[in-house]
Amino acid sequence: SAAGIVATAIAIAGCVHLTRERNLDYQSNERIWSATVAARPQNSRALANLGATLVEAGRPAEAEPYLRRALEIRADYPEAQSGLGVALCMQGRLEAGVSHLERAVALEPSYRDAWRNLGEALGALGRRGPAARAFREALRSAPRDAMLLKRLAWILATAPEDDVRNGAEALSAARLAVEVTGGDAVALDTLAAALAENGQFAEAIS
Repeated sequence: SAAGIVATAIAIAGCVHLTRERNLDYQSNERIWSATVAARPQNSRALANLGATLVEAGRPAEAEPYLRRALEIRADYPEAQSGLGVALCMQGRLEAGVSHLERAVALEPSYRDAWRNLGEALGALGRRGPAARAFREALRSAPRDAMLLKRLAWILATAPEDDVRNGAEALSAARLAVEVTGGDAVALDTLAAALAENGQFAEAIS
């Protein structure tokens, strides 16, 4: 219908506007931190923040040298360790990325985003047990985070390793994910897997 076409056009325009605004934010932050680094090249915070800005803008290869320089100045900087870990993972260097993410959470055990990213990287490497542990740690400070709940529940419901699967915990996490999201498709799919792992096949099918 014409109304549907207009609504779609408005939605697309809104997305374009938001993308443009986000890009302007990245460019603004990049200018600020680039100027700070130029004026104070030994400022680890400025180096780490410039690196983080470039990572968020999808430019991990450009971010890497700034994050490495920040760590040369201050090795015990959890945000720089995490940022470098993410930058390396984004470039497909998962094992190297994991080592930096593990260092970040060792330095700051309550670092939720580092635990989240560590879980993603470990999962991509097929290390499902450690990935589940990382997602559990991230959930400590965000127990109703839908993405974390879905990631954890899926691993616990579908892992081929007997010592990783945990049907009861998977079902609890999946039900909460459905509650939090209002029943989005991924949460429902995850709940179905958890129900099947618990032998509740009729409910899983429904």
